[in-house]
Amino acid sequence: MSKNTERNLAKDEAGENKHTVYTAGGIFTQHDLATNVFIKDSVWRQSDGKFELVLPQSKELRELDRPDIAAYIRNVDLAQVVKSDLFLARFDGLELDAGTIIEFMLAKFLGKPKVILRCDSRRLGGESLDEPYNLMVKN
Repeated sequence: MSKNTERNLAKDEAGENKHTVYTAGGIFTQHDLATNVFIKDSVWRQSDGKFELVLPQSKELRELDRPDIAAYIRNVDLAQVVKSDLFLARFDGLELDAGTIIEFMLAKFLGKPKVILRCDSRRLGGESLDEPYNLMVKN
């Protein structure tokens, strides 16, 4: 864990470390949205509140009528990646979400601990079964 991550850890009432986890993945279908909430709730409960997932879909609705909405969403999401302690990427679908890839690469460049979650058994690319990801995010 990087020194910045160690410094940014919040403490709960018992003085134990709490971690924020930026969660990247699809947010464009009802299934994606529901799955994200399910994962957030499950991680929170199973970690006794030590891991709090930040979901990009949780932006306040009043912000969505901004004239600069595309830049606003990008900037807020990337700032949340920077502020988070850990990074969780949902790599589902036949093609990975481009925004998820950008957020994943930023987390990688920042040295954030990363977890890839894949619930989709289909393969994304490559000719063999040992190549489940796009070449640009492999290794």
